Amino acid sequence: MKVTTVRMEGTFQASMGPFSGGGTPKKDFRLWGAIFATQDGGSLFFKAIGQKATVRTYEERLEAMARSVRSR
Repeated sequence: MKVTTVRMEGTFQASMGPFSGGGTPKKDFRLWGAIFATQDGGSLFFKAIGQKATVRTYEERLEAMARSVRSR
């Protein structure tokens, strides 16, 4: 599967979902995400959001997981 990875860091506006309001700003956060293009034209999303240092600690493992995903 084709995979696109995304990494962003900064202040995240935490919310519990659409229409739930603004939430509390979270400083020094990082997002690691992967978007997989499925064979049927859809998409599959994985994301990890947390303290910058914590997410960076796991990014190598997240990248390995993204490379290991296969379509059946």
